[in-house]
Amino acid sequence: MRFTVSSLLLSLLLLACSDSPVDPSQGVRPGVQSTFTSTREVTSSDPSSPRRFDTLRVTAEGYLTSYQGKSDVLQYTTPGGAVRYLAYEANGDLSSFESSVFPIPDTWFPSPMWVRLPFGGTPIVEEVLLDTIDGDRGGLRLRTIYSAESRGSGSMKVRGESFDGVRLHYRYRYEIAEEGYARTVEGSSLYLPRIGWRGEIDEVTTTVVDGDTLSSSTVKTRLVDYVVTPIG
Repeated sequence: MRFTVSSLLLSLLLLACSDSPVDPSQGVRPGVQSTFTSTREVTSSDPSSPRRFDTLRVTAEGYLTSYQGKSDVLQYTTPGGAVRYLAYEANGDLSSFESSVFPIPDTWFPSPMWVRLPFGGTPIVEEVLLDTIDGDRGGLRLRTIYSAESRGSGSMKVRGESFDGVRLHYRYRYEIAEEGYARTVEGSSLYLPRIGWRGEIDEVTTTVVDGDTLSSSTVKTRLVDYVVTPIG
């Protein structure tokens, strides 16, 4: 069988068109009592810190009509009983209400704030989440800089079933310039619109002081089970 160059290019074009990206704006919102179970693996550069394996399960408790400036906010609980909040934006983005975006020991902690995960929208090139002076520590300037962008589609299997998703890369940088301190969190996440949850989260956290790396750690989270109830 003979193929011309034009027929080969046409075949490749048709194949590319059939592989359309997932539209996160068409995803579902999990209903009350939906559950998501994930495994988490934590490794550290510190030899005294052994590798840890945990199983995490979160439960959707309900939707709040309004919370901290957003509407229809999902309230869910973590295994430790902590309450978290997630907003599903119309364009497919997720917004997470973060209680601490400057997790440095012995520093002042700011008020919680919404952090947007642009799975379905415009990349966040650079957003200053925090820029303040800590009067309790001699006027040190505390800054948190955040960026995030979609990295196309991806897929994974949960309970042997294949799911298509949207992959996001994000970066937090927490810094105290006067002390030469910087902690960077580089993350990658795969959002599965069909069940309204993130199936994969990989994060690498690095702490640097005066140019020297003091520590690094890696966290890998994988969804292994779920129960999604309809919104009633």
